[in-house]
Amino acid sequence: MKRILIKYSLFLCLVVLAGNVKGQYYYFDRGLVEVNMGVAIPFFNFGDQHGIESAHYAKTGFNAGGSVAYFYSKHVAMELDLNYNIHGVNTNKLADAYYHTDTINNISAAVTVGSFHDFSGAVGFRFDLPVSEQFSFVFKMMSGLRGVHKPGATINLVTISGPSRIIETADTQVKFAFYSAFGGRVRITEKLGAHAMVSYIGSNLNFEFKKNKVPVVTNEHLGVIMVNVGVGLSF
Repeated sequence: MKRILIKYSLFLCLVVLAGNVKGQYYYFDRGLVEVNMGVAIPFFNFGDQHGIESAHYAKTGFNAGGSVAYFYSKHVAMELDLNYNIHGVNTNKLADAYYHTDTINNISAAVTVGSFHDFSGAVGFRFDLPVSEQFSFVFKMMSGLRGVHKPGATINLVTISGPSRIIETADTQVKFAFYSAFGGRVRITEKLGAHAMVSYIGSNLNFEFKKNKVPVVTNEHLGVIMVNVGVGLSF
């Protein structure tokens, strides 16, 4: 926590300095609305293909989002970002992981599972650093709330003693999270622009669910790298 506070203090200093920079080029009005879509790549425990928890077998998914920014100086804005990600699960590899929990007695395994739904809302600073009248670099540093829905699952095992089934319930957790992004924006018209961004959000989540009515708690560090493109309108 101390390291985080130090980093944020340094970051606020940069905000003050950037707010006083007078650039030759600047094409934003006070307001900016953007929408975007792209891919969401699981990171850390999310999709690392270890163990028998479904989060570890998440696949690259779909990302959609939007933002509203207010520029209080030529290069610095306060911004609200909203993002939604959906990730399927690699059921073949998850089933193989269950099979390998007991290769002596297990004959086969099959898994049916839904998708992970990940929604976040973050507020923070946006830096726009124009290098010409047509292009500017963008950097964001934010924090907010993130909600992740873990789907339920059904695992069907065939063993030397006969078939067995594991029923796993779903769970949804909401947690504080940090969000950062960088990219670039290109001016198309006086008001319209296009952008490409790479962003990251991560948090530790304690999922609480049941396997065949037995309570289970798992701690997962779920990170997501989002790569997207979109358009924005200045006003």
